Amino acid sequence: MKKGTICCIVGHQPANLPFGSNETDERCVRLKEKLSAAIEELITENSEIHFLCPMNIGAELFAAEIVEALQAENKNVTLTAVLPYELQAADWPEDGRERFFETVRRCNEEKHVQTHFDDMCASNTARFLVDAADCMIAVWNGAPGDVGLAVQMAKEKGIPVTVIHPDRL
Repeated sequence: MKKGTICCIVGHQPANLPFGSNETDERCVRLKEKLSAAIEELITENSEIHFLCPMNIGAELFAAEIVEALQAENKNVTLTAVLPYELQAADWPEDGRERFFETVRRCNEEKHVQTHFDDMCASNTARFLVDAADCMIAVWNGAPGDVGLAVQMAKEKGIPVTVIHPDRL
């Protein structure tokens, strides 16, 4: 890939992950390992890489935390929090909100797709990510929904998509 590659990362929230919120579950550990391997491969292949992530609780926050950890040894790696709307984490459990805010705080940049939640948030966020990206990493179980929409948009645009299927770890 070229210098300055942009990769968007999308993925399921706990309700659509086979281990739910249990991060000590062997499947979650394997998911994080697969995410890390995919991210590290992109870093190795590119002299400069920018990751875009919507930061939803679950696979997206896992990926963001992995990118942040890898930034310490890779100065040409950046992470942008692409938030669907300003109050994204307002109704999350307290521990999830704290994790979200800490992760976003450590990002190189923060962008809001729109100010308020509405029925178009998911599709507007997917469009923003796909329009900016050269490639995508998706934690996706193959079902229709927000992640599936982003994957479909990326494929229609001819963007390479690395799919990590959470039910086949």
